[in-house]
Amino acid sequence: DVPLETRSELIAAAGEALLARAEELADLVSREMGKPRADALREVHGRARGMRGELDEIRRALEPERLAPETGEAW
Repeated sequence: DVPLETRSELIAAAGEALLARAEELADLVSREMGKPRADALREVHGRARGMRGELDEIRRALEPERLAPETGEAW
């Protein structure tokens, strides 16, 4: 079992690695897929941003909820 925080750190690092190699990856995507380089670069940046957004969403979803003592409902 890998703790959530460790997983988050690994995914964040992968997103940073994508950004660090964005130019190289855009060239590869362009060459292999025939996609215009500008589109390929946007795709790499978009994936890195998407990873950050997904991490934020996962963290929010797994945060403990406070429950109202009287009703037991989240607040």
